[in-house]
Amino acid sequence: MRRFFYIALIVLLFSTSSLAESHWALVIGNSDYVDNKLLEGSNRDILKMELMLLQSGFDYSIDKRENLTKKEMIAAIEEAFSQSRDGDVNWLHFSGHGTYSKKKKESYIIGVDMSLLSAGELKEVVDRIPGKFIITLDSCNSAGFIEGSIPRSLPAEENLTRSFLNEEALSVDNIGDEDLQRHLIEEEDSYNKLVVEEGLSMNSSLEEDLFGSFFIEAFLNRRARSIGGERFFIITSSSYDELSYEINYKDGWGPGGETTRSIVEGNGYGGEFLADRDFNGSVDFSELATYVRDDVDNSTINFYPEFSDFIVGKKGGRPKNFRYELSTDKEWEILFNAPVIQEAIEEKIIIFDSSDKKLATKFRFSEGGKRVFVSTSSPYKPGSYYRLEIMKGLKSTEDIKPMQKDEIVHFYTLK
Repeated sequence: MRRFFYIALIVLLFSTSSLAESHWALVIGNSDYVDNKLLEGSNRDILKMELMLLQSGFDYSIDKRENLTKKEMIAAIEEAFSQSRDGDVNWLHFSGHGTYSKKKKESYIIGVDMSLLSAGELKEVVDRIPGKFIITLDSCNSAGFIEGSIPRSLPAEENLTRSFLNEEALSVDNIGDEDLQRHLIEEEDSYNKLVVEEGLSMNSSLEEDLFGSFFIEAFLNRRARSIGGERFFIITSSSYDELSYEINYKDGWGPGGETTRSIVEGNGYGGEFLADRDFNGSVDFSELATYVRDDVDNSTINFYPEFSDFIVGKKGGRPKNFRYELSTDKEWEILFNAPVIQEAIEEKIIIFDSSDKKLATKFRFSEGGKRVFVSTSSPYKPGSYYRLEIMKGLKSTEDIKPMQKDEIVHFYTLK
């Protein structure tokens, strides 16, 4: 029988969870859209979401995905939550483009190929998965994913066109000192995709008579659907007729969704729980939702339910793969069950900073290559986040199979 190559020990003392329920998370960041509708912050958003979940006080199993199509998003949801059972907690986050169909009265999140995942389709997927669902959407026009939600601004036709302004219509003056970066999807692009997905033909433009003959027949008999019910907890970054903003923050945060930043800072990112307004050491859903609503300046936060004491974060919980207060000259000691191929080690054992930048590393070996010592060429910054990744595919000099899965350790340095 062939043996597998694996890590026998990372020299850490890990805490264990005593919670009966399991916690599962999928964070999706779509940034590399076709037709130059790129986003700079979505990939950073999901890294920050991952860090928040790791520090939320609950031991989440986290699946992080980038640049998915509609079909890939559905498949990722089904895969990430495939082990969820009644009583478990699932957190689904999306950062990327969104839009709203006035004719279908339904919101969508958008795949990188411009395919549209509707609120109704997402509902069908999550309805099949047991457990509670926390759903956070940082995308334009996302309120339509909430059951019973209504536009928070006047539903006049001129207001409804705000979502579909061209990029050039936005100004930094509308935001303040920050650099506004959110890209927008035009209504015509979305309607075009709807028609194509339904197999309808079209020639040049989406005129009203085209929708009169095709759109009504194909769509208006369908009931616009959204997500609700006692096991769902939803925060969306904008109303039906609103944009959602990506801002290039000047305080070191970098590009990112305004709503995502508020969510993570409210619920454990960096060890802070700013949404804990009653200072009882935990954050319930109502506290997080109202904190985000009050903290976000440039769009209208919608959430469901209006009141809930369901706990989404708590102080004191330590996930098993997170370490705090490590020295700025930390050297990691990793023990394998067989000698590693040293020539390929730099491509498989990597340390990243909070901006997802690879750091220059140094390696030492002992016990014939079974024990590996890893450090950075320069000291870590005090009070900063880093992560160590040992990637699957790492090979041994012996005739055994390579590592079969990634191993990741997240850590903070001493302030």
